[in-house]
Amino acid sequence: MDLGRWTRLWFFPATPAVYQIPPAAFQLDRTPVDHADPDRLQIRPHRLVNGRASRLDGWTLAPDGSNAVYIWWTDGFTGVSLHLKPERARKRLAGVATAFTDAHGLLPFPSARAVAVHAACESTPIQKE
Repeated sequence: MDLGRWTRLWFFPATPAVYQIPPAAFQLDRTPVDHADPDRLQIRPHRLVNGRASRLDGWTLAPDGSNAVYIWWTDGFTGVSLHLKPERARKRLAGVATAFTDAHGLLPFPSARAVAVHAACESTPIQKE
């Protein structure tokens, strides 16, 4: 994962808190997070909440058939989401990372350009859960 510069709002820091930054390497798993919601799929690494993996993290394909993916890590209060689409000329996904909290206000949340490049799982270490 490669991130560009975060947008700076007049009273927000230029970089979101560390728990709002996506991991440098992650794996999209086709296993549902919850069998009651089979479209919400598992992602590794999970955000750890009190030493346990959060069941709120996940990813899903865009419902419009565009092959875009929505990925998020959250503890229910803060987190980061990625909206990535495949680029035709390259084997990568590009889009936007958005840091968020549960406090919605008048200003948008900080965002940054995000690019994810496919890598073989054995060549990219994934943080152990």
